[in-house]
Amino acid sequence: MSQRLCSGGWWKSSCAGNSPLILVCPVLMFPQVVKVSMGSSPYFQLKCSSDVFRVVPPGASAPVRIRFSPGENKDYSHELICVTERERIVVPIRAIGARAILDFPAQLDFSKCPVKCSTQKTLLVCNVGTQAAHYQLSTQSSFSMSPAIGILDAGDTMQVTVGFHLLTTGDHCGSLAVCCSTGEENIHTNLRGDAVEINVGLSTNSVELEKTFITMSSHKTMFIENRSNITAHLQWKAFPTEEGEIEEKRRKFFIVSSKDCAIRCSLRVCTLGISPTSLVTPKPPSFVLEYKMASQVQPVLDRCSDFLVQGFEGPCLQF
Repeated sequence: MSQRLCSGGWWKSSCAGNSPLILVCPVLMFPQVVKVSMGSSPYFQLKCSSDVFRVVPPGASAPVRIRFSPGENKDYSHELICVTERERIVVPIRAIGARAILDFPAQLDFSKCPVKCSTQKTLLVCNVGTQAAHYQLSTQSSFSMSPAIGILDAGDTMQVTVGFHLLTTGDHCGSLAVCCSTGEENIHTNLRGDAVEINVGLSTNSVELEKTFITMSSHKTMFIENRSNITAHLQWKAFPTEEGEIEEKRRKFFIVSSKDCAIRCSLRVCTLGISPTSLVTPKPPSFVLEYKMASQVQPVLDRCSDFLVQGFEGPCLQF
């Protein structure tokens, strides 16, 4: 025997309602004898006599009505017990009270956005439920949102800002999860963005400097042309990709660390003849510490070169 329960949704605490339970008898060659019962409850009552056996013909169904009388706007639960000659089935009864419902869209598409730039979109979200929403928002990297947590009363509206920032070109997908503390299922909004290169280039592909004397300098001016409709932040680097710059930083850091190790070893050799308890590990030289800190924040650009680029970084306005 199988069972199907049709439960109600929202209700007022002063109202009562009836929900039908359909008992379906499987296709057998003989009828089924079924007894339906329910424990005592001030909120759920059977609309028929309890502990009464009834005969359900093969393939037929028998309706059982349950009266629900809530005392307040909250969740309720109970059980209905169906017993046959062959089995005992417990049917859970659930009545869901007030809930917060935030009407987030099913999908948010950023379309094409400039790479390494932040693009934002604002959502207008309303709580269409009957209870205040204590919400918490979360998403994956490349996407961000604000505010991440908060409270939105029933019927109120708020603005949620979703940001998209990708360091490499290409299509990227994510999800915005909305979790409420009142027991609702998490809401998921699909996020999508396509990071593309913007039309920014140099006025010339090569620069030829005029002849000059030793210890003196000559200058040449070129222009960075921003042909896009956004303000681009420029920064001169020695490598066209982030991976190449990281690799160069590692190589230089290894050279400096090797020099640091050699200095430590030489200082330890000088301490021969002194008792081991008086040995003190020397601190790394100041130039090692300075390079370690600078390599974390500065881009790789050989400042000791014979060429010097002025206008190292800054904004480049659109035309």
